This record gives sequence, C-alpha cells and structure tokens, in this order.
Amino acid sequence: MNKKKMIKSIENDLYDQIIAFFEQKPTNQKTEIEKWKYQVYLKLMKMMDQPEEKLVVRNAILLILSLFNDIPADIYDSKGIELSDISSPNQKREIISRLKEEID
Repeated sequence: MNKKKMIKSIENDLYDQIIAFFEQKPTNQKTEIEKWKYQVYLKLMKMMDQPEEKLVVRNAILLILSLFNDIPADIYDSKGIELSDISSPNQKREIISRLKEEID
C-alpha cells in the first residue's frame, strides 16, 4: 500500500473511532469522556512527528471539538477580523497579499 493510501486509511479509521465513541458516549459519565478525549489527544500528538499527518491531526481535533463542545463546524468563519480593524498599513498589505495568494 502506498503512503498516501495508508495515511487516508489511518485518517478514516481515526474519524470512525471518534464518531463511534461520540454516538455511544456515556451520557452521565463526564470523567470517562474526558479521559477518552485526553487519550485521543495524546495519540494525535504522537502523530504530529509525521509532517504528512499534520492535517489529519488538525481535522481530528476540530472534529472532537465540534462534536463534544457543540462548536459549529464553521467556527473559523465566525471568528475572522475586519480589515478596517487593523491599524497597521503593513499588516493590511500582508493580509491582502496572503489572501490573493490563496485565490490564485
């Protein structure tokens, strides 16, 4: 199995485990849920050694936060900054430049 397929398999297994636990989570045992989350976070931190798995780790953490903390999936869209709130012209230019790079 090539590396890309292996990472995709790990990613799918990880997401499946997170969703399965969420669906069957003990409703009155907050400590069990927290213990499970800490174990998963530790596993994810160990995965950070592999550069190609950083996106998987980030997405898994976002999935856990979204499911267990009732955070909407579009949290990043709702926490942006207004360009008019930035006072430094250099910082404005840098942000505009980065946005243009993303579009191109």
